[in-house]
Amino acid sequence: MVAKDSGDGWTVRVSNRKGHLLRIEATFQCDLDAMSLLTLSMHPGVRTVVKSREVHKGCVVLVAEPLYKEVMLTQHTESDGVLRKKHEQALLHMTEDRRNPNAMTVTFKALESTSFKKYTGTTVYHPVTDPATGCVVGSRVESTQDVLPKGLPQWLTRMPLLGNMLREAGLKHVRTLLLELKAAVDKVVAHAAATGVSHAEAVEAVCDPTGEWAAKQAEELRQAAAQRQQGLRSFAFDDAWEEEEEEEEEDAMLEEGDEEGDGREGEEEGEEGEGGEDGQAGEGQDGSMGGAGSMGARGSREGEMCGGGCSRKAVAWRGEERRAYTGSDDVESGASDQS
Repeated sequence: MVAKDSGDGWTVRVSNRKGHLLRIEATFQCDLDAMSLLTLSMHPGVRTVVKSREVHKGCVVLVAEPLYKEVMLTQHTESDGVLRKKHEQALLHMTEDRRNPNAMTVTFKALESTSFKKYTGTTVYHPVTDPATGCVVGSRVESTQDVLPKGLPQWLTRMPLLGNMLREAGLKHVRTLLLELKAAVDKVVAHAAATGVSHAEAVEAVCDPTGEWAAKQAEELRQAAAQRQQGLRSFAFDDAWEEEEEEEEEDAMLEEGDEEGDGREGEEEGEEGEGGEDGQAGEGQDGSMGGAGSMGARGSREGEMCGGGCSRKAVAWRGEERRAYTGSDDVESGASDQS
């Protein structure tokens, strides 16, 4: 089940699409070069000559390079309802890639929409050359859109009457756009022929006679550059946080090693039982050396944080604390193991 139409330099085909409701395929060929046609199609002032074109607002530039651009924008559409016009809008992520002059692409995907559950599309711009001379004589566009409106099941297109109504509605909308685009292309070509300017200059003259959109585009590029700089600064802060987290992890590992050493000391003390003063003194010396050794590594860390002047004080103070509170350390170590 397919609805299709064609005219001078254009074709439209609307069919069913698995996973979507409709697939809309269109081709368009004209005398403009591919770069100029892409610029005309994407120009923010194109609605002065293509009245049925959707309104794009709130454009936020995500990536801006000489031949590559990513933006997020809100697309506003007026459609015919049962009793009145319906206003619909969709948040689109759009990519414009001109890096391959033989196949420049524009892709979009709806992130949010009041009317579409799925809405994606790809348009490819190809140059057309003269086989005899090899010179570029025009361009050809191939566009594909997949649509799944909200509240409409996919099997609806298989119904003879309703499915045909949906396909015809999509066909009508795209056909209107192509006819208006053809009229805009003819206007650009006529302006270039009359004034002797290039097609690219003629596009700007037709779509932006006052220079308003050129100024807005320059501001978008400036904002994109500022956002990239902010991104670099945020990455620097992220690196700093990662360094702090690494230091905290190292300190935690050292503390765990100290607690394990305390546990081993407690076990040795239990095995030896009540020894003489020499045994107790020996244990005290072992504990002091273990504390000084384990705390020395941590003290060197704290010495770095203090500027190198407080590591010996920290070691001495913590060594005294360890000798005084050996029993409480064992309890805390057991609690930490249970937790």
